[in-house]
Order: sequence, then C-alpha cells, then structure tokens
Amino acid sequence: MLDPYPKLYRLIFGLLEPAGLLGGAAFAILFPNQFHHAYLGSGWLGDASRGSQAGQKGVLVASGMGTCRLIIGVMSSVLLPTFQKTLKGQPQLHETLLRSYLGCLLIGDFAHTFVTLYYTPADVRWHPFSRWTLLLWGNIAGTIFPNFARLAWFAGIGRRGRAVQL
Repeated sequence: MLDPYPKLYRLIFGLLEPAGLLGGAAFAILFPNQFHHAYLGSGWLGDASRGSQAGQKGVLVASGMGTCRLIIGVMSSVLLPTFQKTLKGQPQLHETLLRSYLGCLLIGDFAHTFVTLYYTPADVRWHPFSRWTLLLWGNIAGTIFPNFARLAWFAGIGRRGRAVQL
C-alpha cells in the first residue's frame, strides 16, 4: 500500500499551495486595482496602460479571481488536514478521496493554464522573458508546479509502499 499522503505532499498541497492561493486571494480582493495593473502591466489592454485604475469591470474580474483563489485555498487548508486526521487508519479510503480531490484540481489547473495562456495577447504570450509581468509568471508557475506535484503523486513518486488496487 502506498502512503496516501506523505510529508512532502502535505507540505506542497497542505501548506505551500494554500498559502500562495490565500495570499493571491487577499491581494486580488483587497487591492483589485493594483492586482489588475500588476497582472496586466502597462500596455496590454487599454485601461491598464492608463494607470493603476482597473475600472469597474477590472475590479469585478480581479476580485472574482481572488474569490476563486480563496475558495480553493480554504478547501485545501481545511479538507486535506481533515482527511489526514480522520482517515489515518483507513489508507485506502484516504487514497480514494485524495485521488478524487487532486484529480479535480489537476483538471482545473490544466484548464486554467490553457485559458490564461490562450487569452493572453499573442505578442505577450510568446515573449515570457520580456513581456510577462511578475504576477503572470506567478500565476502560471503557481499553477504548473502543483500540477507536476499532483502528477508525481498519481505516479506514486515519493509514496513508499506497494500500490493499492482501487
């Protein structure tokens, strides 16, 4: 039986990922104009190049993105420790729930990365080292890194023991 939730994965999925999500959520919700400007930078879209004011639509989008991050960050912060605590003696059930949870995040993160890059203007998308903002880099890297960790979890990497048939 593979260890369903070893320390490395608890660190990644239970601490680092939720901290990044909650930090991003706080920035987007509390400072939506600054978030909008930091995400798009100067010159991407009309109102981003006119200063730090995102306008009502930009504030709505930034705060909506923030609340999505908040939901996922809170879920990770609450559900994963709850799984760990209540299912410690039931590794097969623990693995089944983690597989479903991490699978949902994997699909959502692939979609998020694809959609973000698809809708990023082509002259920005294909020049990450000269045109991407720090926040765009953080968004993409902050989505891809946990996905590699999820894929490693599914592959059994770093999970000692023998595979369980579910």
